[in-house]
Amino acid sequence: MNRLSKTVLSAAAGIMLASLAPSVSAEEATGTGILRPAGFSKEEIETIVHDYLLEHPEIILEVTQKLKADQGEYQARADRKLIESQYDAIFNDQRDGTSGAPADKAKTVIVEFFDYDCGYCKKTKLLILQYLKKHPSDVHYIYKEFPILSDESVYAARIAMAIQHLYPNKYVIYHNDLMTRADKIKNTKEVDDLVTKLGMDLAKVKAEADSDYVEKKIADNERLARNMGLSGTPAYIINGRVIRGAPTSMYQLEKLIRGSVQ
Repeated sequence: MNRLSKTVLSAAAGIMLASLAPSVSAEEATGTGILRPAGFSKEEIETIVHDYLLEHPEIILEVTQKLKADQGEYQARADRKLIESQYDAIFNDQRDGTSGAPADKAKTVIVEFFDYDCGYCKKTKLLILQYLKKHPSDVHYIYKEFPILSDESVYAARIAMAIQHLYPNKYVIYHNDLMTRADKIKNTKEVDDLVTKLGMDLAKVKAEADSDYVEKKIADNERLARNMGLSGTPAYIINGRVIRGAPTSMYQLEKLIRGSVQ
């Protein structure tokens, strides 16, 4: 039996036992141990609980829903504390690429931690681009380079940070080109070719990619991800919630943006 199942059964039993012993609250009955009402043996209690749950299976669903809601609220509170503790690094780092509406005019701020070789990042990127096209003045988007999957993605991220520093108007074009390619980055030449194609000085960009500026930025992003408890990509911060994983449909993405997904 998994942990959630045990918790659900324990909570359901606690609620039922509270009805057998009115002086015992449901909270007390579902604490660290199940309290036994006076006059009942352990075997009798087990039989009563077993029979009651068989006759009223709806209580399991009710308790499961309540536990999930409680866990969701607990995670939301923890996320808000995390975001508050890292607020400037998340939202006010002028070294990050951004797009969309100005932060003070947008209805929604989305922060994305991504890797250029992350397949889930790329699938979600297609959804996000559709959403941004439909709501161009509603969203302020912040890009957090978080390369963790390959040497090629590290190289692409360093080049991206260099572009953001030297040619900020080219950053989102570069980013979207790589993130909408179906295949992973095969080699560094593929990245170099894109830089040249977009009309930038490749030697200048590569020199900047090896600079202390980029070295510090990539270390700062890694530190921020670690402080936020993020170990994989994609991850998002949307309307005060940390989303660890990828929305898989426009419906789910829109619910996340509306803040209605727990």
